[in-house]
Parts: sequence; C-alpha cells; structure tokens
Amino acid sequence: MVDAEVADSRKPVYVPFSTLTGFIEHVKPRGLPPVIDGTAMDPALGKGMKSQLRSALRFLKLVDDAGRVQPLLTRLVETYGTDAWKASVRAMTDGAYGDIVSGLELSTATMGMLNDRFETKAGATGQVLEKAVRFY
Repeated sequence: MVDAEVADSRKPVYVPFSTLTGFIEHVKPRGLPPVIDGTAMDPALGKGMKSQLRSALRFLKLVDDAGRVQPLLTRLVETYGTDAWKASVRAMTDGAYGDIVSGLELSTATMGMLNDRFETKAGATGQVLEKAVRFY
C-alpha cells in the first residue's frame, strides 16, 4: 500500500541510466532547447521510450510538468563528460529521491529495505519497482 504522505503520484525513474545519458549526449552538441518534447530526443528512440524518458525527466525534476527545462538539467548537460558530472548526478538523485530514502542509512540498508521504501513511499511495484531501484 502506498504511504498516505505521497504527494506526487509519478513513479520513480524506470528507464535505464544509459537512456538518460544518451539523451544528454544527443542534446549537448545541439544545444538544450527550452522545452523537452519528443522532437528534442533522439529519433531512434521509440514512442514508448520517449514517453518513459519524459516521465523520468519530470520525476528527476529536470523538467517541469510542461516539459520546460529546469536549471539542474542545464547543469547536467553542461557538466557531462567533465569532472563535475558526478556532483551533478548526485544533486539530481538527492533532489529526486530524498523523500523516498529519507532516514534510511544507505550504507547499511539491505536491498529489501530499499525495495520497501520504493514500494511504500513511491508506489512502485513489479517491474517498475525493480527498474526504479536499479536506476537509483
């Protein structure tokens, strides 16, 4: 059952991390448009994957609900391939997953404890749960 405090019904990211980095690699040389829609993504991505990527970008707070680019996405694109990339990814995960993993000692938590958090705090189940935890 989903925690009553879940304010946002969006599911955590369940696309592969390589899909996110592939998107960044695609937009970096072209310049980041102010709004991310399907046409801003690699045309080789299928319609379903583009939809999942847009959902991931919203959950990660890289775009708002209208697809408008947020400062963190700009930072990720700017730092991709540099020494600052890790810090940008850390800022992204801390911001997006903070409510889910809050109070959980990640260095000693079991996979079961992490799965439980994703299920109760984010409503992820089944394959979405598995893929979301893997992305995190």
